[in-house]
Amino acid sequence: MVPNRPYSVMYVDDDQDLLDLGKIFLERNGDFSVDCIDSAPAALEVLGNAAFDAIISDYQMPGMDGIEFLKSLRARGSGIPFVIFTGKGREEVVIDALNAGADFYLQKGGDPKVQFAELTHKVRQAIEKRRAEQSLIESKKRLADIIDFLPDATFAIDREGSVIAWNRAMEEMTGTPAIAVLGRGNHVYSRAFYGTLRPMLIDLVLSPDADFERQHYHFTQRNGTFLTAETTVGRQDGKTTHFWGKACRLYDEDGNLAGAIEAIRDITERVVAETEIREKTRELDLFFQNAIDLLCIADTDGYFRKLNPEWERTLGYTLDELEGKSFMDFVHPDDRATTRDAVAQLSRGEIVPNFVNRYRTRDGRYRWIEWRSFPYGNVIYAIARDITDRLATQQALAASEEKYRTLVDEIRDGFFMTDRDGVLTFANKSLAEMFGFSSPVEMCGQHFSRFVAPGEHERVLPIFLKCIETGLVPDFTLEIEAIRNNGGRFSLEMKASSVMEKGKVKGTRGIIRDITERKKADDHLRILVQLLDSAPASITVHDLEGNFLYANQRTLDLHGYTRDEFLSLDLHDLDVPESAALIKPRILALLETGEGDFDVHHFRKDGTAIPLHVNTLLTEWQGKKVLLSIATDLTERLAVQDEIRRSEEKYRRIVDTAHEGIWAMDEHFATTYVNRRMAGILGYSPEEMVGRPIDSFIADEEKVIQRSRWEERRQGLPGNYERTFVSRSGTPRIMYVSATPIFDDHGVFRGSFAMLTDITEEKRMHKELEREHDELVASYEQIAATEEELRQMLEDLSRHQDELFESEERYRRLMENSFDAMAIHRHGKILSVNDAATHLVGASARSDLEGKSILDFIHPD
Repeated sequence: MVPNRPYSVMYVDDDQDLLDLGKIFLERNGDFSVDCIDSAPAALEVLGNAAFDAIISDYQMPGMDGIEFLKSLRARGSGIPFVIFTGKGREEVVIDALNAGADFYLQKGGDPKVQFAELTHKVRQAIEKRRAEQSLIESKKRLADIIDFLPDATFAIDREGSVIAWNRAMEEMTGTPAIAVLGRGNHVYSRAFYGTLRPMLIDLVLSPDADFERQHYHFTQRNGTFLTAETTVGRQDGKTTHFWGKACRLYDEDGNLAGAIEAIRDITERVVAETEIREKTRELDLFFQNAIDLLCIADTDGYFRKLNPEWERTLGYTLDELEGKSFMDFVHPDDRATTRDAVAQLSRGEIVPNFVNRYRTRDGRYRWIEWRSFPYGNVIYAIARDITDRLATQQALAASEEKYRTLVDEIRDGFFMTDRDGVLTFANKSLAEMFGFSSPVEMCGQHFSRFVAPGEHERVLPIFLKCIETGLVPDFTLEIEAIRNNGGRFSLEMKASSVMEKGKVKGTRGIIRDITERKKADDHLRILVQLLDSAPASITVHDLEGNFLYANQRTLDLHGYTRDEFLSLDLHDLDVPESAALIKPRILALLETGEGDFDVHHFRKDGTAIPLHVNTLLTEWQGKKVLLSIATDLTERLAVQDEIRRSEEKYRRIVDTAHEGIWAMDEHFATTYVNRRMAGILGYSPEEMVGRPIDSFIADEEKVIQRSRWEERRQGLPGNYERTFVSRSGTPRIMYVSATPIFDDHGVFRGSFAMLTDITEEKRMHKELEREHDELVASYEQIAATEEELRQMLEDLSRHQDELFESEERYRRLMENSFDAMAIHRHGKILSVNDAATHLVGASARSDLEGKSILDFIHPD
């Protein structure tokens, strides 16, 4: 692929000739534009202000080598293609380069044309690969962003059923994060909805199953490759969730089947609303038909529209005889004026409560009807009640009032009545004693506000006055701070209501109870509950069958339930199967010991498991034995422990594969750990070296000085030095040692840690280089001794050569000017002739004779 513009390449090398040559080769076809930099630090500075498509770098450069340069780039987050182009071909350098993130590693040498052609190919390949990866990432990110932005819960799978997309709406609907399902198959996504592994609508698009579809979905519709359906899912709280789903197949750009996608919408509210509307309609119809009150729908013009059957039983007329007729025709003549006034109020949009008039029955008598009516447009909705019998009994009730007054005086709670002005008209003995009066008479005649603490007036008086003035306030209960006769304050609970007479408010009546002691107990209990709910640990109480009786707020937060939901569960609902099997044995053990602690796993509401450590105490609750448990969430602790294990394993692998030897010792300098590299250098296995003191591996002549190094470690000093070790075979190995002391949190010396580099071969090469250097010095001195002699010989040779040239020129002129034919030959071959010789034999030019045999021109005889 030829780029629209030349690829910009940075070439870093300390060899200027190679930089110039590389620039010529790379730029000759116009595909690349090359900037040459002679050091890695300078290249980093340029990269701070300019962008390149790729970097070519030498490995070995002063100041910063190519791998350090590469690591610096990767540490900055740069993913720019990077090609190491160097003369160093050691395997470890190649591995380091590739591990550091190099795209390619090419070795210099050989035919420049071939090696630069290969370099050009690798650079182009690295750039195009990088651009393709970025394009793919950007394309996938755009698609992922689009899916993530969709308001409906949406996910997708590939042909093998592995999840490739799980948007934010899906996370919010299921409570399952994308990281928990992405890349996983085997219907793992269905667990978020159904709590079990099973096919979903998305699977039926790829692999239709008519029987499964009929069993688990309804309202199914197919339209080409699209499939829509509705389904229901039972929840742990016993409720049902309704889902609408739409799924279709996915195809790649070549039209090949790539997977499927499904969008899911929670339609529970819609289904519930539709069901409720149907149910309400049915309920209202049943209510209308079976209500014992008189229900009426009428026009403001005064005609019945619809009546319920109770009208037939009350007035004796059939519904056909009443509906469509003017209701004024049935009203008592004396009540028609007030009835018209009430209809006029309704026409103005006003509610008419507690209106009473008389209606004629079929037999000509009249019944007292009490109405509560409200308008809606031009329609009047009314609820009425036949109060004829009630009015008849009021006189009998009045007659028995004295008898009941005596009964009221004997009850332990205070009883009172007020008139419409709020003045007490009656108080029983218990009320007088409660407020510190010697007789109820002392209280009567006083306004009720006299007995309410001033700070409570603003809250209590509006409710009380509205009840007195309108009668619209239903029975109400209030907790009030009250004032005794001696000025002391106490808490009381009052239940009160309006007293109606002939549709009008006569006053109020109520019962009062002193709750001072109960309030103290409630305050104490509330503090205890707040303390428990603010506790950082989960606190529960359950009976010996595992049924929960109490749970604090931490428990609810930890498990994801509301209080009512949690208290409807038992231990078997929460414990994972492995823990549930131990419930009975643990309870039996607790009955014997009275307390205990153990680890357990509970299910959250979303189906995930949480690890807990539980401390349990056998105690009593409301007269029966129960278990009080305090549980601590172990999730973070276990995660930290797991991270530590993974970290230890990771660093152990790094240490075991390190090129240097690694040696750890305790405070007595006995070996506690060596990596395989260190053991291999000395010809042992790590297991053979552990436990042995380090000086048992050191040459005898260096043991004394080694022990002095130990004292430095104990004093907290690090050290760098060379030391001779002896391998299993007795071969000395010279090591460069970098040692560091180890102290615990209390400053106590706990040992030492050292990294060792085998420099035996380096030392041998150094000695060999010194020997070769001495030989070179001796050779140089010998060459210098003969230098003067050679110089003199060269001067003599030069002088003789000048004389020879001068003589040769003199003879050449003599031969050219001679009238005699002259020829010079060697071994019978003519080397040169003069013009006279050329004319003598009739040749046209000297070249016709030169190079030929002289015998060619002599007579055969």
